[in-house]
Amino acid sequence: MNGYYLLLEYIKQLLISDVDCNTVTDGDGLVDADLQRQEIYPLAHIVADDGTFINGVMQFNLELFALDQYDEQLDNDRDIYNTQIYVLKRVFNKLSVSDGITILGDGSFQKVEKKENNLIGWSLSLVVEVADDVMRFC
Repeated sequence: MNGYYLLLEYIKQLLISDVDCNTVTDGDGLVDADLQRQEIYPLAHIVADDGTFINGVMQFNLELFALDQYDEQLDNDRDIYNTQIYVLKRVFNKLSVSDGITILGDGSFQKVEKKENNLIGWSLSLVVEVADDVMRFC
């Protein structure tokens, strides 16, 4: 079946439809994204590293990033942290009420600073459970 694909596409759809997100990528890291282009920011990134099979369901360990470029002249770090935490909160809220998806436990988040690209923001770690048959999302 295509549960992994459907889950990632659904999360991408939630993120790209957010007013405070311009680009969504997925994979192990941000190396595939052209981080020098200004129009891609704010940026969300999805990492689905591993998971577990349990009777009738699949559990995926996800990490979602919401990042923007820090500008020393604008001193915009507080603005970035504020807007990007709410990108993740809105996605978390929508996932919480989506048919076919169960969030296990609480989502934990932490600040992210990628100094080489002046990226700052938040990451959200969560475990989601989906049926291992054909998945249908709201």
